[in-house]
Amino acid sequence: MANIPRREAVVLNRLHGKRALITGSARGIGLGIAERFIREGASVILVDVLQDELTHSASRLQQEADRSIGDAPRVPHWFAT
Repeated sequence: MANIPRREAVVLNRLHGKRALITGSARGIGLGIAERFIREGASVILVDVLQDELTHSASRLQQEADRSIGDAPRVPHWFAT
């Protein structure tokens, strides 16, 4: 089997200054999307019915990011702008 090099994560900052509301973001694909959006410069709002997992994911992402992360019930002011 050929040794295929792993694709490096490229950050293009395409979402700098944008806000995203990501549903199903406690785990799986939704969490992966949130991680990518953050790497691309977006501020994200995480939404999921799995509240305990969502809180854990939001805390982990907040530690890794230098921008706003929150879950929807705690950031109502985002929707006013």
